Amino acid sequence: MIIEPYILSPGQDVGFDYFFAFGALGIAGFFSEKKNGLLIGYITAVLGR
Repeated sequence: MIIEPYILSPGQDVGFDYFFAFGALGIAGFFSEKKNGLLIGYITAVLGR
């Protein structure tokens, strides 16, 4: 949004930038009980984000 801002609607910022991007970090919780789950969770959440 800094280099070349392109906004289609006011809800775009809230919807895509907040819920989807930071919600993807919640994917890491699915791997909490597995061996090396923390590392796998970090990698999956960053790729999902």
